[in-house]
Amino acid sequence: MYSPLIKKVIAKACNVSIDECVEVQRLKLEVQRLTQENQELTEQSQQYQKENQELQNKLNQLRMQLVTLSEHSPPLNPSLSANLISSKESTKTTVILVDSPSPELEEDRGKPVELLNQLPNGMWHVKVESGIQVILKPEALKVLA
Repeated sequence: MYSPLIKKVIAKACNVSIDECVEVQRLKLEVQRLTQENQELTEQSQQYQKENQELQNKLNQLRMQLVTLSEHSPPLNPSLSANLISSKESTKTTVILVDSPSPELEEDRGKPVELLNQLPNGMWHVKVESGIQVILKPEALKVLA
């Protein structure tokens, strides 16, 4: 920043060596660099915290939806349960999605689903053709012979 002659004059006036002046300048630049890096990391951390909070909120919403669905679903009637269970074991029987609980599953309506397991509350854990795994009420499924 300063010419060598000016540095010598400053060093003499301050009673410090030129090396010390150079070291002070280097340290000032290092402090500036670290301050900038710290600011960038702080901004990045705030962004990650915001994303984490959004994901936590979404997870809580999904948990609440699951609880609501579990509480409001009637138990599976035995004949439909028997049909669905036998369809899982039979290669000739197909189970299709007839009622889409969400817009994401709209494209899978009328297409076969893979029954993964039945939950204690009578609902079914299935995998739809697009690869999404969902929990559905038995009324959303239809057994084809």
